[in-house]
Amino acid sequence: MKKLFLLFALFIICLLAACGEKSSVPEEQKNVEEIEKASLSEEKENTEEIEKNSSETEKTEDTNKDSSSLNTEEEEIREKEAAAYVDALIQATVFQNAEKYAEKAPGPESSEEKQKDGSTQKGFFKEIYKQNTKQNMTGLPVTDEQVDKLTDAFLKALSVTEYEVIEAKAQSADKVKVTVSVKGFDDSLVNNKTEAELTQFISENKVGKEELIVKNMEVLTKNYEEVKDTLEPVNVEVDVDHNPDGSYVVMFQDQYLKGFVR
Repeated sequence: MKKLFLLFALFIICLLAACGEKSSVPEEQKNVEEIEKASLSEEKENTEEIEKNSSETEKTEDTNKDSSSLNTEEEEIREKEAAAYVDALIQATVFQNAEKYAEKAPGPESSEEKQKDGSTQKGFFKEIYKQNTKQNMTGLPVTDEQVDKLTDAFLKALSVTEYEVIEAKAQSADKVKVTVSVKGFDDSLVNNKTEAELTQFISENKVGKEELIVKNMEVLTKNYEEVKDTLEPVNVEVDVDHNPDGSYVVMFQDQYLKGFVR
């Protein structure tokens, strides 16, 4: 998802340059690139730390055996539950549906507990989009209301997409690879339409920095709201970790999101 925010910010920077606004564009672009680098570096460090701690604290017979050490029934259960978890996670994040998450999520927790987990995933996904957008637009005159409207429009575009969990295969006792077929929406088409409309607007009007930003947010929001078509299905693979307590986790949600936003 970070790449989407970066492209969005760079797109606006290019538009500002086209309007002759040169005051802080180079620094803003540098800040965006530094944010991306810092985020990726932090993500790598966190992942390495998690893996290190896991290898030091989870050296039990169960977590160290490979998938062939699982009997047929255990392997089938692991695969079925991992697939169900990915299904539930997509419902909570992409489709913002905590109730469906509770219906699909594996585990012995009560429906109320699962719905609470689903609500957390739902809110986190939406908030990350907002915060990354704001962060990448630092220094530009963008209001919270504009970001909220853009976020809702982006989620509306996601709501027209379709998917199907088609396969799950245990890679080891604690790792399962889940394959999902996704009919996503054409994000490049949205951006191209927005660029064309703004280019025409610039050619017909003498605009300043603030007016251009307002118009950009307005047009981009409109184009996301108007998304109705999906692309041909593609298969994406999602890595699912099985924790010692029996729960599941997807470390990198971008693995499935890239199928929904193309």
